[in-house]
Amino acid sequence: MKTKYILLAIVVIEFCLPACKKDNKIPAMSSAALLGKWNEVKLHLVENNSNGTVTDNTITAASFNANDYLQFNKDNTVNISQSAINPGDGNAGPDYISLTTYNYTISGSTAILTPQAILFNINIPAGSITWVVTFVDVNTIDLRYTDSNGNKVVSDAYYTRVP
Repeated sequence: MKTKYILLAIVVIEFCLPACKKDNKIPAMSSAALLGKWNEVKLHLVENNSNGTVTDNTITAASFNANDYLQFNKDNTVNISQSAINPGDGNAGPDYISLTTYNYTISGSTAILTPQAILFNINIPAGSITWVVTFVDVNTIDLRYTDSNGNKVVSDAYYTRVP
């Protein structure tokens, strides 16, 4: 009798285990989830230079202002605005504001941002610097930039949706 219960338990377990299988598929990203304006709230930057020195910096929300944002548009462009304030100069305004326009494409669960043009004369062709959307939900979006030319740089930028 015990054997019958053991066999029955094994059969039940065999049929139930596939139902518990975790679905690891990442849902497809949609343009609608990205559209709108997002304020930057955090930047994590790690640089591994050629002599092996690692620089690891995290900049938090207090360092950002209304000039630090990204704006996803319906025409598949993104405007990324970044500013910098030097607190030592006594000026309350930003020392500079940079606005770069990117094109974005969506493939499955990935959105890739590629610049339309490089504003600085540093011999980098347009399209060679890309950001990848690594996470998006209703209120949060994360971007990652990785550069392995010379110094290895990984930049993670975190944004929250503007209401």
